Amino acid sequence: MEQEDVLKYYQFYQADTEEAFLNFYEAVKELSFYDTGVTAVYGDIFITLSTCSYRVEDGRFAVVAKRVL
Repeated sequence: MEQEDVLKYYQFYQADTEEAFLNFYEAVKELSFYDTGVTAVYGDIFITLSTCSYRVEDGRFAVVAKRVL
């Protein structure tokens, strides 16, 4: 897998625009292993947890959640 083909979730902190938010959100949904049925809208806050994955060299497994108050 080329470096350009990797979702750089660790560079996403808070979307400055709705387009940036939707791009990240769609990429996360596309890569997800499970469809939880949870949806997000611009302005929601994501929490990301990351750990090692041994499926690929230097791999990471990330869990992205929507913050609920």
